[in-house]
Amino acid sequence: MCHSRPLILGYPCSRSLELMGLILWHWLFIFSNLASFSCSLSSDGFTLLALSKRLILPDIISSNWSSHDTTPCGWKGVQCEMNNVVDLNLSYYKVSGSIGPEVGHLRYLKQLDLSST
Repeated sequence: MCHSRPLILGYPCSRSLELMGLILWHWLFIFSNLASFSCSLSSDGFTLLALSKRLILPDIISSNWSSHDTTPCGWKGVQCEMNNVVDLNLSYYKVSGSIGPEVGHLRYLKQLDLSST
């Protein structure tokens, strides 16, 4: 496979193979980091999970809110616009506890309803 003549950028064959290997590992590293980033929960999701630690949530909520999701937009009581949480309505679930300062990280939140009906 290798000949004595240069293959890439004037390097001998063995050096060319090393260079190609390094380039391949570089691209695999970049791709794996991008893939893991795209599969992680959004910042709004992490914020809601942080808020949930101060709240007493019924099982129907706590079992539905998962860090394994990529977005909280499908969670009970959560409504989104363009993947941003805009409405958090847990009034039907008899939530108790306190709201932490993390709520300020929900930049697009328009409505928050935690009242008990």
